[in-house]
This record gives sequence, C-alpha cells and structure tokens, in this order.
Amino acid sequence: MFARYSKMYGKPKALGYVVIRLRLTVFFVLVGIAMAQRPQMRVANPVAGEGIAVVLQSGPTFTKLLTDILDDEAVKKIAPLVPRTLIVVNESGRYIAGLTVIFTYPDRISSSGMPWRYITHRTAHYAGHEAMVAPGDALLFTPLPGFSATFRPTAGRLRQPVLDAQMDTFLQSYLEDEATSNVEAAIDSVIFDDGTLVGPDSANRLESLNNKFRANDEVLRAVDGLRGEELHKQLLFYSTLNLPAPSKYTQERSRIATGLLSSFEAGGEASALQWIRAMHVKIIGPITRRDK
Repeated sequence: MFARYSKMYGKPKALGYVVIRLRLTVFFVLVGIAMAQRPQMRVANPVAGEGIAVVLQSGPTFTKLLTDILDDEAVKKIAPLVPRTLIVVNESGRYIAGLTVIFTYPDRISSSGMPWRYITHRTAHYAGHEAMVAPGDALLFTPLPGFSATFRPTAGRLRQPVLDAQMDTFLQSYLEDEATSNVEAAIDSVIFDDGTLVGPDSANRLESLNNKFRANDEVLRAVDGLRGEELHKQLLFYSTLNLPAPSKYTQERSRIATGLLSSFEAGGEASALQWIRAMHVKIIGPITRRDK
C-alpha cells in the first residue's frame, strides 16, 4: 500500500507519510473491533463461472479495492460494516446491464414467514454501454440502503454514496438493530448486455423487468400522436386501468402512466412529451434466461 503511494506521488514527506499510516492504522483498528463484535457473513456466488468475482474482507485484494472505490471519508464511515461488505468485480469480459445482490437475515422472520431480505440492484434499463457495468469494474455492496459505489480502472471512482446526516442515521440504526444478527449474501442474478440472465433470480428480476418493458411499450402505443386534452385523458385512463383486479404487470403499467400524468399536470404537455420521447430510447429487453 505504501509503495503504491510512493509510486503515485513520489517519496512522501515525513508528515504526510505519518498521516497516511495513521489513517490506515485507525481504519484497521476499527475493522478489527467490528470483526470481533459481529458474526461473519456467508456469501454464495452461483455465477462465479460467468466471470463474476466476489472479494470479501478476508481476501488479499480487499483493502486495495476498497481504497480504490471509496475516498478516505467513506472508508472511515464504512469501517463498522466491513465484515458485511462485498466487492463484485466484473471479470467476464462483457458489459453487464443488471446485477442483483441479496442480503438475507436467517434469524429474522418477516410477516410472510420467510427470512427478512434486503435486495439491492444495479440496472441499466436502456441499451448503450455508458450506463452499464464495464469489464474490470468493481462494485461495492453493503446491507445499508444507499451505501454502494463503483470503481472503473480507466476512469476512477464513478458512483459514490452520499455521506450526509440521513446516511449517518441509517448506519447508526443498522448497527443498533443488526449488529449481532447473522447475515448471508448472494449474487442472485446477472443480466448481460444482450439481455440474457444467469443466476437463481429468486428476486424475480426477469419477470419484473419484462413487465416494465412491456408496460412501457403499451403506454407508448396508447399515447402515440396524442396531444393536449386527448393525451391527458389517455394517461388518466391508463393510470387507473389496473383496477379492480391488479396484477404485477398492470401495476407497472399504471405506475408508468401515473408518472407521465404527474409530469403533464405539473409541467404541462411539453413536459410529458419530453418524458415520452425519452421512453422511446432502445431498451435492453426482453430479458431471457440462459440455461446452462
């Protein structure tokens, strides 16, 4: 680590060198305390054969990746969560349009009778590699909502967590409520840029994304060429079309139409039409499962 700093910035001055060592020392002390107090996380990676690598705190490259992905402030913030943090590296040589990670608490049973889960996604809904996970990208996932990040070797830090008072509240609440809970993590699914999905997909991303894409197309066809009051009436109609017996698909269709209707009523016809034009961008769907 220190050799890396020397290579990047030249021989460090005495004070700067001490500061760097102090920061790392404090970080590792905090990590040691966290590891001693919290159960270790079990991780399943059923898509390892697709070139999706998972790096945990016990891995030899974890610290380097963590400091590449996050700045100093974020590294300090995440210290208590390091035992429950995983870094996913895209070693597939392909662009990834969607990736789902599930954190499961086997000792916490939800009202449905199943263990409580936190599901987090990274999804690029539209075709085009700009928003996708590129080959070589490293993604950081934690069970804390909003605390995720992305590093690209050719571009540096991309997506970063927002370190504000709300994040502090989330972190404190999590540490108070879940500090002694058992937790398991799993890569649930990966969607490549050709629309093929691999993995168990217990979160039903194939169904939910295809519902979104179908509903998007149906609403676009329904409002094609409409303007003014006709456009408003059609959006109002589709926003309530999921009644009286809604399905996941009709709920998604209603959500899209309701969003357009809100845009129309807040910003006028021009605002709704701008959104409609954006919806015409080529999507990655439909998503298909690739069986081995």
